[in-house]
Amino acid sequence: MSHWRSQLSNYHGSTVLQPVAQLVGVQVDKFNFLIAGLSSIGMGYLYSYLVPVGSVSVRTRKALLITIGLSLLYFCFGRDVLHVVAEAAIAFVLMQVVPIDQLPLVTLVVTLLYQSGCHLIRQFTDPDGYTIDITGAIMMLTQRVSTLAFSLRDGVRTEGLTEDQKRDAVPEKPDALSYFAYMFDFHEILAGPLISYNEFLRIAEGRNVRPGQREPTPHWEVARKLAYVFVNAALVLKVVPLLTERELLSDWFSALPFYKKVLCLNAFSFLSRVQYYLVWKLSEAVCNSSGYGYYVTSDGERRWDGADNIHIFHLETAPSLKVVLDNWNVSTQRWLKHVCYDRQVPSKTGMTFLLSAVWHGFYPGYFLAFMTCSLFVTASRKVRRCLRPRLVRGQSSQFLYDVVTFCFSSSFLAYTTAPFVLLQFGKAVRIWREVFFFGHALALAAFALPILLPPGRPKGDRPDRIGKSTPPLAGGDAVTDQHRLADSKITNGKVH
Repeated sequence: MSHWRSQLSNYHGSTVLQPVAQLVGVQVDKFNFLIAGLSSIGMGYLYSYLVPVGSVSVRTRKALLITIGLSLLYFCFGRDVLHVVAEAAIAFVLMQVVPIDQLPLVTLVVTLLYQSGCHLIRQFTDPDGYTIDITGAIMMLTQRVSTLAFSLRDGVRTEGLTEDQKRDAVPEKPDALSYFAYMFDFHEILAGPLISYNEFLRIAEGRNVRPGQREPTPHWEVARKLAYVFVNAALVLKVVPLLTERELLSDWFSALPFYKKVLCLNAFSFLSRVQYYLVWKLSEAVCNSSGYGYYVTSDGERRWDGADNIHIFHLETAPSLKVVLDNWNVSTQRWLKHVCYDRQVPSKTGMTFLLSAVWHGFYPGYFLAFMTCSLFVTASRKVRRCLRPRLVRGQSSQFLYDVVTFCFSSSFLAYTTAPFVLLQFGKAVRIWREVFFFGHALALAAFALPILLPPGRPKGDRPDRIGKSTPPLAGGDAVTDQHRLADSKITNGKVH
């Protein structure tokens, strides 16, 4: 995703804006993606204000979602849009013929297999991942399809469900129009975030606002998120090209002292995240433009963060990798929790980790990143349990502890980011070798801490709950609580 100016390969989308993209200084695939996202915001307003429920039929509104969504996909990816249509159609057939008890697993496996085929095609035709292709849209489609399949089973099997599963349960199979409108909804078709089927229906059918109630206006929230978009776009155009994988793999990087290499890795990690911030904040603005993400808290506070996919401030100031994961790609975390971690599966942690890895694709760098991240999270728990009770005795020591853990967490995050961005095994190992594999060395050393310093906590210290209820690479309790509010039904300014 960091190659905004590299030579294109195997791009099937529109090239009409190629001259403008060259003038701006980015690849046409990235430029098309941004134009499609910005256009979606305008379409979101038109959808809300020009064709509200009452002025046109619900069927017309759903048909518009399909038309706009597929048009955007064709503009960005050309004939590759057929892959999205094919996977959605296959899943729809499965929902008609597969018994409801078997539907979730069958749907998840079949869609992952289709998606995996697309991942492998991309991996062989674009080994360095330079081009934005249809696999991103397919990945989000897999989330929607599998979430709906699990929610359909939850709709008929009401016993033993969590509160989240009860809220998202769908009591009957959707008709073809509603199903494909959900799958091709232009608000979430390009980059998410994942919206539950029930929440989608509330917006599409106009049930998010009671008769006579004034519809909330998203203008300020959309403007605020667009400000993030433009700031991050400026960083992508002007700053990101200053430190790319070319610099990390050069003799210049090899000649740096160790501490400067670590600082460079931190900078490279941040600049890589900026590109995701740009895309996700744009997708959040698209959702907000039509009312997605709006909710009212139990104390009457009106909020628009129910569709947020990234919490930038909390992530960039995180004192631990646990907090980083809780605030990164939030909707995917919720999906992993919904279809795997909260289900009756053996080895919840291992299965959730495996599902996350397969969903992302098969570049070696992804698996290196996920395995390393899992190691770091486990190691950080041991460090916290062994050292925190001995070091934190008051506010001043707590502040110092947080500063130190922030520095370590940032460096470990940068260490993990390298293979995720570089994708190739050889490139990742080369970078790790340049910094003496410090991340793995410290993580393995942490496993000796319980022997040298047995875990313990002073009286009154809060017990460590990390890892007991939170899946790896999935959202924690705070994230779950936020979205429980966001997806709740709103009536008369209250959440039910």
